[in-house]
Amino acid sequence: MKKRTDGLKQAAKRKSNECFSRSMSAVDYLLKEGKPVTFSAVIQRAKVSRAYLYSNQYLCEQIKKYRDPEPAKDEPLQPVDAYKIEIRRLKAENERLKKTEEKYRKLQKETAELKEQLKTAYNY
Repeated sequence: MKKRTDGLKQAAKRKSNECFSRSMSAVDYLLKEGKPVTFSAVIQRAKVSRAYLYSNQYLCEQIKKYRDPEPAKDEPLQPVDAYKIEIRRLKAENERLKKTEEKYRKLQKETAELKEQLKTAYNY
């Protein structure tokens, strides 16, 4: 049996993934445009809260790393997992759309059957 909170958990996870994706896109945008990467700039561009950025350790480290004028040479660059998260989010959205389409097709078929029953019942 499906719990009532499953939908809420899925929505929260989806929202978190969207916030992460928007934040990483904001960092990428600021870097490409040559603008300073600061917490305020990312907040304004990604439309996320300051608390969200500071609580997400990876995002916080990325912003701090690009905020400094010259990154340390010893520090290895971490691969960006934002694309993996975005792919996961898109796959989940794709599955949801497939289920919705399947329901839509069933409803179309049921509607056609009901129309046919109406025709025979009222001799149209």
